[in-house]
Amino acid sequence: MQQNIWRNLTRRVTKSLLTVGISAVFTAFLFFYAGSIYKNQMQLEEFSKALLVTAQITNETGSQAVGLKIDSNLIKKAEKTDMVEPILYTAFSSYRMGASLDEETDFLKGLSLSAANSSSVISKDPRKDIQFSEGYSFETLMKNSNENICLMNELTMEKEGLTLGKDYLVTLYDLQYDPNGMLSFKRMGEVEFKLVGSFSQTGNYENKTDMFCSLDLLMKLYEENDTSFYYDSVQFSMTNPLLLNEWKQDMRGIGFKKLNVQGDVMARTGASMIVHDGVFINAATPLLRNMSLMQKFYPIIFFIVAFVGFLISYLLIQSRRCEIAISRSLGMSRGKLFMLLVLENMFLCIIGIIVGLVATFPFVIVDLTLMAVSLCGYFLCYLLGCTVAVSILNRVNVVGILTAAE
Repeated sequence: MQQNIWRNLTRRVTKSLLTVGISAVFTAFLFFYAGSIYKNQMQLEEFSKALLVTAQITNETGSQAVGLKIDSNLIKKAEKTDMVEPILYTAFSSYRMGASLDEETDFLKGLSLSAANSSSVISKDPRKDIQFSEGYSFETLMKNSNENICLMNELTMEKEGLTLGKDYLVTLYDLQYDPNGMLSFKRMGEVEFKLVGSFSQTGNYENKTDMFCSLDLLMKLYEENDTSFYYDSVQFSMTNPLLLNEWKQDMRGIGFKKLNVQGDVMARTGASMIVHDGVFINAATPLLRNMSLMQKFYPIIFFIVAFVGFLISYLLIQSRRCEIAISRSLGMSRGKLFMLLVLENMFLCIIGIIVGLVATFPFVIVDLTLMAVSLCGYFLCYLLGCTVAVSILNRVNVVGILTAAE
């Protein structure tokens, strides 16, 4: 059968080259088409890396983003999705120097204690604004939660007469808000801090900070004193903005609520979220729309391929009706003749695909998986059209054709 296929192809060089050429053109078209989709995908990925989508936890009306009561368990659930990256987490507490005396009068002498995962809370230029004792650095401060170490505002140090490197006893208080947003204090316990650095506050945090420590340390102190820990403010970014809609659904499932502009502007519970995604959406929407439209055209393209496969095969085989009739009269079965004709066209199609790939590969960058699916779809659709054409023409009236030829 292989010899018959090769002999038939070489006897009709012009028609064979025409079939190869048409197949090569379709292959090149699909290559460029898939390359255009892949280019859009790459642009989307670049946008997702360059255009951050950030989220800020707020109260129910979105009017306050700092000074809130944000459940730490809610933030842990968000982090477990692996779809958020912390930007700035802060917590705010209060303390007074020395042991606790009369709790009613302690509030009048209360100082502020801030904790965060970034130095931006207290300083715009850490190298200039923060000084450390020998052997300590900001990295040590943030990663060492086993040692009670802290920084102190220079003005507070001067007022209280404190010295770097020494240990000081303080009394910690938890800040609590009632449903109306009114602030009160709850004594937690006495803690000894080591003062390892000082700072001149130039950061972007709205609250004045007298003492600063790591979030991990403050969380540990709250746990040791059987007190629930709440963040004061939370801002994070998405790890993959391309999954923006799925991420928003996950956040609502976790417990974050939509803004309610008719709510209480004084509410301090931080369970709503403002997502800053406008820039990314404006940049990504045209690409997504273009990709969606191009992908929807694939069935139409494959239908055209099937039709072309049918038309080419039908026209080429139609001119060989006498040859088919003679082969049948010499004893070749319908099945064998069908297989011979289909294999001839399939072989020409494959050669055309190879020619098209070789001609366009240097000029187009494409996803190999997408290209493989496109070519498989093309080949199968072409083969389908060819099979239909061969099936129709294989039902020839041998006697009628041979009689007409005489």
